[in-house]
Amino acid sequence: MEKIKELALARQIEVLTNLGMQFCIIDTDGNKHGTLEVAEPKPLRKRTMNPARPMGAVRKYLRPYLDHLQPGASASIPIAEFGFKTIQSSTCSYLFTVHGPNKVITTQNRETNCVDVVLV
Repeated sequence: MEKIKELALARQIEVLTNLGMQFCIIDTDGNKHGTLEVAEPKPLRKRTMNPARPMGAVRKYLRPYLDHLQPGASASIPIAEFGFKTIQSSTCSYLFTVHGPNKVITTQNRETNCVDVVLV
């Protein structure tokens, strides 16, 4: 490490120590300064694909119900094998993309096993 950077680092360590702080600094050479232990970074989880449902299957299912919707129109989408949560969230996501925010109201109709949608 350059001499000027070592001097700046030493000053910062002195300030933190005088303030009674706990710290851990790892310099560019990999040297650790301070009393705290460094936690290992968590590895990023890869998103798992659902092999039972190919990518785009839900959107493909929804499009015949949603593509014709105009403001003031409504639709009832059967939940099929996807379930209420998947149909409702995917419907909101799709219509948000197409029409913008705050343009859709959805509700789960348990009596008919459908998600009811109105475009406002």
